[in-house]
Amino acid sequence: MASGKPSAAATPLRQPQQARSRKTREKIVQAAEDLFESKGYEATTTNSIARRARASVGTFYLYFPDKRAVLTEIFHKAVDQIFGRAMEGLKPEYWEKADLREGIGALIAGVLDSRDVRPGIQRILHERYFKDPAIKTAMDAMLQEGVQAILGLMDTLSDRLRVRDREAAAFVIYATVDALAARVMIAESPIDPKRLTTQLTDLISRYLFED
Repeated sequence: MASGKPSAAATPLRQPQQARSRKTREKIVQAAEDLFESKGYEATTTNSIARRARASVGTFYLYFPDKRAVLTEIFHKAVDQIFGRAMEGLKPEYWEKADLREGIGALIAGVLDSRDVRPGIQRILHERYFKDPAIKTAMDAMLQEGVQAILGLMDTLSDRLRVRDREAAAFVIYATVDALAARVMIAESPIDPKRLTTQLTDLISRYLFED
């Protein structure tokens, strides 16, 4: 999912070869993730990350130039785990013989369920969208990639579609599902996600396909 990731830093991050060094680096990333989740990005310092990882500040700087570089790496992992799963489900070959309504429902349920994966980190990334140009660029690229994947699926199902402006329809579908998922994640929904999935599945199915 390279197109959905921030661009690499000017200086490549050090990737240790020895098992012990790799473990230390992994501890730093996990410590940062825990602190970002519990304290927030702004309140977390490189010193606190090092302490949480039981490493020296100098060791932290062996692997990362700053805490933003650690957040970028965590973002990469989140993209692979969350966005990658949704993109896999949009591959046209999975839909050739599938029940369309069931397929749409499964995709929506998967997206909503994914908001339970690193929710604190996801909230931070939504916040950083407005503060970090690299995060903004990466998330905008994810939107474009998602829209293109939906368009590709529409081409496969073209004989069933009722919409005429497919490009706009693909954007509407992506943005609607993403906005609902973000709402569920950022603020607790008064309605159970399963009920939301059922209603959104019905809405999109009726929008796209003939009855």
